[in-house]
Amino acid sequence: MGAAVLADVMDGLAAAVLATGLVREAHGYPPGAVAVPACLVDLPTELELGTTFGRGSDTLHLPVLLLAAQTLTRAGRDALSAFLVGASDVYAAIEGPHAWGTAHVARASTTTVEYAGITYLALKLDVEVAT
Repeated sequence: MGAAVLADVMDGLAAAVLATGLVREAHGYPPGAVAVPACLVDLPTELELGTTFGRGSDTLHLPVLLLAAQTLTRAGRDALSAFLVGASDVYAAIEGPHAWGTAHVARASTTTVEYAGITYLALKLDVEVAT
């Protein structure tokens, strides 16, 4: 593979998650609003450019956010729990070689995410993509 094309990587991750059926929408960019359950692929938190001779390969570290619910209630917790049950499907969809790079889920954690003024319960996947 060659140097990273950020749009391809972000859109590819979103499409992989959407294909699992765990979310109703997935975005490889920051949309104006989301309807849960949803996936947001955020901008890279870290870039390793030129990891091979002549910039033949890059490594990107991206957060993939699975937004479960808008409420910090029992129903929200239950929606987050459903994501944890389905996490193995998401891992399988993300892991491995793709046209846009080779992806690996390095870590997962539960968190709250504020997006467009709304707080969501979320499962955060830290994904490494080598291009």
